[in-house]
Amino acid sequence: MKRNIKTFYTLLYIVGFIGFWLMPLQASGSIKLDGKRLSAKDGLSCNTVNDIIQDRDGFIWLGTPNVVSRYDGYQFINFTNLSKNSGQKTHHSISQLINDEKHGLIWGYNPSNILCCFDLETAHFSDYFDKENAALLKNRFKSQNGMWLFSGDFGARYLTYSNGKFHATDYTTKNGKLIGDHQLQMQEDFKHNIWIASDKGLNRITPDGKSHLMLKNQHIITLTTDGNHIAVLTDKGDAFLYDNSGKPVRKSHLPSMVGYVGKSRASFFWQGEWYIFTQEETFAMNLKTGIFHKPAIQIPNAMSKSFLKSYEFLYDKKGNAYLFSKKGNLFRKFHLLDDKAYINGRDKNFVAAEDAHGNVYIVSYGNGLFIYNPKEDELQHFSAADKNPLFHSDFLLSVFIDRSGCIWICTGDGVYCCRELKDLHTEHVRIEPNTKYREWSNYVRHISNIGNDKLAVSTRANRTYIYDARTQQRTLERQTDACVYDYAIDPQGRKWIATKGDGIYIDNVRYSKYEKDHYAPGASFYKTIFDKQGRAWIATWGEGLLITPQTTGQQPRKFEQFLNADGKEAQIHDLLLDRKGRLWICSNNGITMVNTAERKITVQKFLRFNDENGKLPVSEINCGIEAHDGKLWFAATGGVLKCCYDEKTGELEYELFDTSKGLTDNNTRSLEEDNYGNIWIGTEEGISRLNAKTNDIRSFQIGRTIFSNNFTENCATRLKDGRLVFGVADGMIFIQPSRTISMPPAHMRAVITDLAINGISIYEAENEQFLTKALNYTREISLPHDKNSLNIHFSNFDYPHIKDAIYQYYMEGIDNTWRPMTSINHAEFSDLNPGSYTLHIRTRIGSNQWSEETLLHITICQPWYNTVWAWCIYLLIICGAGVLYYRSWRRNFELNQQIALEKQMSDFRINFFTHISHEFRTPLAIIQSAVEKMMTKGEGNASKNSIYTLSRGTKRLQRLINQLMEFRKINTGNMKLNVEKGEIIGFVRSIYNDFYTVAKQKDVSMSFTPWTSRHELLFDQEKVETIVYNLLSNAVKYTPDRGIISVRLYLENDIVFFSVEDNGPGIKPEREADLFKPFMHGYASKGGMGIGLFTAHQMAEIHKGSLTYQRSRNLGGSRFCLALPDDAGKYQPEDIIEKKALDDHSIDKDEIDMIVKEMTPKAINNVTVMVIEDDPDMLEQIKSELSVYFHVETFMNGKTGYENIRKIKPALLISDIQLPEMSGYEIVSNMKADPETQNIPVIMLTAFDDTSHILKAYKNFVDDYMVKPCNFKLLIARALQFVAMDLKAKQQAEEKAKLQEETLQENAPKENPEQTSGGEAILIKPVKELKKNEPTLLMSTLDKKFKDKLEAIVAQHISDNNFNVDRLAELLCMGRTTVYNRTKSIMGVSPNIYIQNERLRIAAKLLLEGEYTVSEISEKVGFSDSTYFYKCFKNKYGIAPSKYGK
Repeated sequence: MKRNIKTFYTLLYIVGFIGFWLMPLQASGSIKLDGKRLSAKDGLSCNTVNDIIQDRDGFIWLGTPNVVSRYDGYQFINFTNLSKNSGQKTHHSISQLINDEKHGLIWGYNPSNILCCFDLETAHFSDYFDKENAALLKNRFKSQNGMWLFSGDFGARYLTYSNGKFHATDYTTKNGKLIGDHQLQMQEDFKHNIWIASDKGLNRITPDGKSHLMLKNQHIITLTTDGNHIAVLTDKGDAFLYDNSGKPVRKSHLPSMVGYVGKSRASFFWQGEWYIFTQEETFAMNLKTGIFHKPAIQIPNAMSKSFLKSYEFLYDKKGNAYLFSKKGNLFRKFHLLDDKAYINGRDKNFVAAEDAHGNVYIVSYGNGLFIYNPKEDELQHFSAADKNPLFHSDFLLSVFIDRSGCIWICTGDGVYCCRELKDLHTEHVRIEPNTKYREWSNYVRHISNIGNDKLAVSTRANRTYIYDARTQQRTLERQTDACVYDYAIDPQGRKWIATKGDGIYIDNVRYSKYEKDHYAPGASFYKTIFDKQGRAWIATWGEGLLITPQTTGQQPRKFEQFLNADGKEAQIHDLLLDRKGRLWICSNNGITMVNTAERKITVQKFLRFNDENGKLPVSEINCGIEAHDGKLWFAATGGVLKCCYDEKTGELEYELFDTSKGLTDNNTRSLEEDNYGNIWIGTEEGISRLNAKTNDIRSFQIGRTIFSNNFTENCATRLKDGRLVFGVADGMIFIQPSRTISMPPAHMRAVITDLAINGISIYEAENEQFLTKALNYTREISLPHDKNSLNIHFSNFDYPHIKDAIYQYYMEGIDNTWRPMTSINHAEFSDLNPGSYTLHIRTRIGSNQWSEETLLHITICQPWYNTVWAWCIYLLIICGAGVLYYRSWRRNFELNQQIALEKQMSDFRINFFTHISHEFRTPLAIIQSAVEKMMTKGEGNASKNSIYTLSRGTKRLQRLINQLMEFRKINTGNMKLNVEKGEIIGFVRSIYNDFYTVAKQKDVSMSFTPWTSRHELLFDQEKVETIVYNLLSNAVKYTPDRGIISVRLYLENDIVFFSVEDNGPGIKPEREADLFKPFMHGYASKGGMGIGLFTAHQMAEIHKGSLTYQRSRNLGGSRFCLALPDDAGKYQPEDIIEKKALDDHSIDKDEIDMIVKEMTPKAINNVTVMVIEDDPDMLEQIKSELSVYFHVETFMNGKTGYENIRKIKPALLISDIQLPEMSGYEIVSNMKADPETQNIPVIMLTAFDDTSHILKAYKNFVDDYMVKPCNFKLLIARALQFVAMDLKAKQQAEEKAKLQEETLQENAPKENPEQTSGGEAILIKPVKELKKNEPTLLMSTLDKKFKDKLEAIVAQHISDNNFNVDRLAELLCMGRTTVYNRTKSIMGVSPNIYIQNERLRIAAKLLLEGEYTVSEISEKVGFSDSTYFYKCFKNKYGIAPSKYGK
């Protein structure tokens, strides 16, 4: 009976053996792969990849001949230093990688017998090398708890790694722990016992490290285990079977009649038997009976190099590979290689890997990739010769499948990252499959579903086909002169074929703008759609929307035209008719909607939604569809819009999906909905699937060419069987959607993979000191202040869908909430200030679910100079300096006091007289202007207004003089109060009316609000007039154009209050305390004598009242309030005088006009231009135009003008030709002959426009010739140009002369600087003038204002040694770059140079005065270091400060 059973199984194996030997290779099968190649171009250290593994954290490690590379799905990090010992030679080549997940170690083996170990937590490599036992590393065995190294002459060494160090335990015959040292074999059982077989016997090493002798005096040739049982075979044929507790189970013997084992390279347990494969034969022992026999499966010279979870994998040297199912009866044999050169040229012909579904991936060295699918029992073959090859070479080195299911294939040309296309079942159909070079033949531009699973397909080759989706047969229907963009069939069965450029064919009749009998506006038609009323709506490109009614006869059709006014709106891509009869028009100007239920269509009935009116975020809409739930979807350049129309409000609610939410590309082209409600979106770079319920997006690449992923605009449809058809640049893509798509694992999270500090990875040697642990194990990191620009990289390790990964992050300390979702895997933070930050990162899992957050606490340390210890040192230095300063102060106190007093008096005199002269200039200008007007009009023709103007100027001058006198009276205590009864409201109103006109000229809104119309009050009219005049004058003067001034009079508690409020700049808080002190020069620091508010304040107090200031709450500027008592009892009898008549015209209404003119800046350039013109009106007009930019000198006589040219030396001359006493030609001729004036540019402005005069002028070297009447803007532009050229020429001449002078001084013989050989004293003079930095030519009043403000700010801060460009930019309210550019262009130097030059100029001025020492002066002009001051001063003036001016 037993013999019959044995015979039955033998026959079964033979049949199976023969059947699967003849098993054909499947060219195509159920498994479809897509992949990408990673090489040195992507950052891989070397294109040849020997081995690949995945660590427990998710990183992919690749062993190459040139160091180890780590990949996170986005970038490679190459580890070049595989040793901590800097003195030891670095060995870069890694041929094998071994993963120790339990201890977080990566073991790398080098062909030169170097073993390196990478600690995942510490992120450091350490290598192990024993010089005395170099051969020890030739054999290695990875156990559950460590690494075993063994050789044929040493024994075994158990190696562990922790805390950066290796720990070794030897097992040898010398220490008695092994029975033998030679021909060692190792296996580990499920209880983690290590079984070591040798030529002397068998040892079992328990997990506690103890060695137990199991067999002795036995030469063991085969050692096998399945984890539960251990089997050994000796050279004498004795077989021993143990369990994993070390107990013997059975002993057997291989009879010589069965055969001799000799040497075995593979053995395993299968179907209750122990299979032993030798070079010649295969033996099997029944585990229950112990009986040996020769099984039907004979595999000579079988080898096992790969460990699979579900299979035993073998191969031989004949090109065959074998699979044995560990838990079943499956046995398969595949013949995979034929070329003996490939078989014999490499020992490792095949490498196998198993995925989570039991599929086996086999790579061969010479014949590509094979995949065995046990469910379908098919073997698929992928090679470089495929139509769309997955890889470029069939010489594959290794294969590995990571935890995410990604298949990694190692080659000598990089590594291929492949994924199984489970979620997307596609079929690529080329219309002209045999054409290779004509792109247009397969470029599908339009697809229409015309029923019965038939498609109308048009290509860019101007051909239209009818394609049967069931039989896959195609028929050419027509060849057109232009590409067909739409193929429609109306309810009557007529065909409407729209082309781009060749019109539209309606029932084979061509309509176009070129057809006389069948005219239609336009030649390019994009879409045709039919409403319930039978009308056809036609989209054109450039001609808008056409409507043609339903016809029955043969008469030519008529078309109504809409939306053709706007060029972008007239470019229509698509038409969409929804279920409610609304037509949605997709154009380059957004979306337009009209209700087709309307019988009469007018322009007013169109509703527009676009980015211009803010109703859409995008403008170019390519196509649209209506989903089953009534939602509208539009593909746009910028993303996909999900829209819902609100009929009540007429608004289109939308949601935009773009790449930040997972879309593969923002240039969306086509849309279609599948039977499961998912929206499929074709783009320029692939296709995306959007779950309309969850808004989850997954993206896919179709094929491996850019053409198969370049989807065509508005080219998609759905078949009855649920398949979707999309047009691409290389044919049609048929997609069979599935209800669900595999989602990422729930435990997935974002892991920080790299941190670039100031652009350099933290794994580089420069930044390694900041990393105590691997970055993904680091929770806190501290960086110095100058390492504050960070680029943090992260990954979720979902390698098959890494392009679809979505992340969110925010940085505590910078962000208040999560930043927008993004597919970018890094976050950049630049110039972080010292402080603490926490980075939060998460990745999206599935349908809008987010992973657990990853946190990284970042501390940017304070710079050393801002630490506690540094401040302690500063304090000690300050205390020491204070002691020294105190001693010096006591020694020089009296001298400093005297110097300060003299300096104060000097400054007082200078400032006082400067401001007096400024104040006097205004009334004098008024007087001069009035006199000039009277003189212009001639004697006896003076207007009353001119006389009033003259009187007003005289009175104002008198008022200023009186103010000086009153100031003196206040200081000497001689001012007396003279109050009389008067009407205060009318009095104040008269002064207000005088300023009202000036306020109107400045476009200032000025209001006056008294509490009553009339009120009698005792007051001193002169003093009240002075106070009110001063307050109103300041308000008008300092309130900006188009500002507001509010004047109020009100009575409270027997006190009359007069308040003036404005929205001007107000008083700076730090200056409020000194506001009513003398010589406070204007409350906006813009001039004045500095005694106005002081005098007003003192007068108010003498008047038994008060004058106060506060910030205006209503207007934001200043608010001055004068309080006067309304009680006669407040005054002494001697203060009251009899009433005198009021001077009704003490202040003229036009007086403020002159104030405004005074405040108006004069010429913005300190450059003189001369004008010679004999016509007075023309002269005055030219002068008025040029005076804004230049100082203008005018002459009406040619001779007089010429005589003044050498005196004035203008930068430009503008002259007429016909002039009294000397013509313009003579003036120019004489000028050009004079060396001093020959370089002055000349513009000839004349009424002669003939060629002879123009030619004569240029022969006399006139620079420009302009004809009257001239364009004054052009005249000013030319004047500015010539003046700028003149200034530049003068500057170059000065620099050249200065260089020559310095050269002469260097070459001159040196003499005693104090006296010559003759004994005469020589006065040492400054070698350079005390000149300000003169600006370049100012082209506008804005430049003038900037220059003035710049000079004022620098002057105010000249003594501040901390004043720099940053502070200057802050005060100017500009950016640093803007201040630099404007200062450079206007002043000719950078801001730093300008500030330094001003400091040195003022220092030189003080040195000439001789009142201070050099050290004091250096401090006064803002130099904290006197040595640096000495160096800068000598560089600028060529002489030491101590000798300057002596």
